[in-house]
Amino acid sequence: MKAGFSKRDITPPLTIELDGYAPRNQYPVGVHDPIYVRSLAVTEDSTRLVILSLDLLGLEKPWVDRIKQEIHRDLGIPFENIIVSTTHTHSAPSTGIFRPTNHSWMENLVEHCLSATIEAFRKERPVRYGASIGNVVGINVNRRNIRGPVDTSVPVLRLETERGVVATLYSFACHAVVLGPNNYYISADYPGASNRLIESYDECGALFLQGASGDINPLVPSTKLTDVYNRGKGTFEEVERMGKILAAEVLKTSNLIYETKENAEIKCLQEGIELEIEEIPSPEKSWYEYRASRERKAKTSDYRELMKMGIAEMSNYRYFKLWQRLKDARKVVTVLQACKIDDLLIVTLPGEALVEIALDLKKRFDEWKLIVAAYAGDYLGYIPTVEELKKGGYETSLPWRILTEESIRRLIEKTFEIVEKLVTS
Repeated sequence: MKAGFSKRDITPPLTIELDGYAPRNQYPVGVHDPIYVRSLAVTEDSTRLVILSLDLLGLEKPWVDRIKQEIHRDLGIPFENIIVSTTHTHSAPSTGIFRPTNHSWMENLVEHCLSATIEAFRKERPVRYGASIGNVVGINVNRRNIRGPVDTSVPVLRLETERGVVATLYSFACHAVVLGPNNYYISADYPGASNRLIESYDECGALFLQGASGDINPLVPSTKLTDVYNRGKGTFEEVERMGKILAAEVLKTSNLIYETKENAEIKCLQEGIELEIEEIPSPEKSWYEYRASRERKAKTSDYRELMKMGIAEMSNYRYFKLWQRLKDARKVVTVLQACKIDDLLIVTLPGEALVEIALDLKKRFDEWKLIVAAYAGDYLGYIPTVEELKKGGYETSLPWRILTEESIRRLIEKTFEIVEKLVTS
């Protein structure tokens, strides 16, 4: 096996609004820490795989397709062997899902993904690999039910030469929202801090895959268990603290991998699925309401009014943009991917999957080391289980959830099917 790693700084000028929070009413004022695209290249015989992780809230399929097309055109890598994921930081510039973005920056983003991937393959060298699963308790909490399930597992893939570690791939399930709506600095949040610490300690590349964290928030000193959704008091000190705790578990788990191998079977699958979305306002009405709420928001400093107008602004922009990609009035096409590297499995989900989905997958395929990479391949909003959907709440309401109950059921079933197909092939 050969592996290589590269990253590119994708931090834009301070002229694009930050994603993630409705009350924000100004452009970013600075850069606390750069945001990156990280690319991990792996080759076994003639099979090549690339995994990209971007410090962004999310990327919709049209942009993911652009990235894959460029990589496929230049390097000939099959589409199913290209995984594009985001860390879901809420302190990154908008990519056009809930707020406008800058098209030139997005085009540059595609080029940075391609450049990082080309360099990662050029830097490939023979490696040994090993995988294991760590566990970290006390830094994430179920925000829909503080006594509800969380995923504390930390799957780790270590790629090393005799001289040291080339790259560490790892995953954890927790919203990247240590920083709240009061933050106006660009930041990768805790995944960026964790990556930076791992790279510094092991002198290697680090790549974080966000897990099924749709209903999971950070558990840090500023977290109020009586109001877990409220992230108004998060600090950069807490970002560093959470990053240190996660990085320490990754490094511990990585360094406890005593048995490594030179060769691994790599196999990937990708399947498309057409899904129905809920009824949404017309593009004409959405655009009118978006402009109106944006204007009203600009005229107020009252926090409650900022929240109200911000939700209306983001909702209607979301509806308007959705109309631009619908196959017909109510259907959208997305993709699911699954990849096997020996006994490590990676399965993607196109949005904010609730943690129960990942826990069910890990229970069903418990003989495998399983990474559930949510926010990968597309962004279709929240993906609750049918049971959670019926309970209501933020994660189940428009525009944050757009898929119908039947579409959610089919998407989850399809995810299990593609993993089953991969492990039995």
